[in-house]
Amino acid sequence: MPATRPPFATRQPVLLEVGAAGQLIGWRAAIETVDGDCLVLAGSDAGPLPKEFRRGAHVAVTAITRSGVYTSDAVVVERSPRKVTVDVPHDAEPVQRRRYVRVDAGGLMSCLLLDERTNTFTPFEARVHDIGGGGVALAADVIAPRGAIVVCSLAVPGERPLVTLGRLLEPIHRRRGDPHPAFDDDRHGDYVLRVQFSAMSQGDRERLIRFVFACMRAGHANAEAREQARAGAHDGDHND
Repeated sequence: MPATRPPFATRQPVLLEVGAAGQLIGWRAAIETVDGDCLVLAGSDAGPLPKEFRRGAHVAVTAITRSGVYTSDAVVVERSPRKVTVDVPHDAEPVQRRRYVRVDAGGLMSCLLLDERTNTFTPFEARVHDIGGGGVALAADVIAPRGAIVVCSLAVPGERPLVTLGRLLEPIHRRRGDPHPAFDDDRHGDYVLRVQFSAMSQGDRERLIRFVFACMRAGHANAEAREQARAGAHDGDHND
């Protein structure tokens, strides 16, 4: 773990989070300026800064750096509807989550598999199990060797598709009906493919990371809803 906070730079995408009333509130932004210990963040979410990010609130700032994804503690010092200034002390030890955060995104991805012997592409669709800035895990009815080239196209709500080039890691084979740790059903083929992204522009990588952050927020919201539903069910049991 680094002894001090990671380097911050302008245009880095960040996720700002605060706990309030048992919930984790998230807000996506980008670093506009770095001034000593202070970061000025401009919102990339459609809505304004949530009221929970009030002055003096202790928040978590998850930032994307060249060496990984880090979460640091910070304090809100100024705020406006679309911007917030946070203080990140130099002596705070950030937590490195991993090289790239991966989330369960669900949905389908359109892909092209290159046959290097014939120089032809075979199209296929695959179900996304998890995805991050460095790669994606797919369930698909496709047999392919390690190192095969794959073109992946991901639909991003409200934006143009995100297209990237990748190479397959070792595929995992399973017979239909056999469980696999990554999947809880056998409706989507015999192979689990892990694709490592090998060519992606910085702009597209930032778009992908923002998509991952959005999935993280949706996951927090879904988890909160499930917890409330369970609590309601327990309350109903007690009232019977």
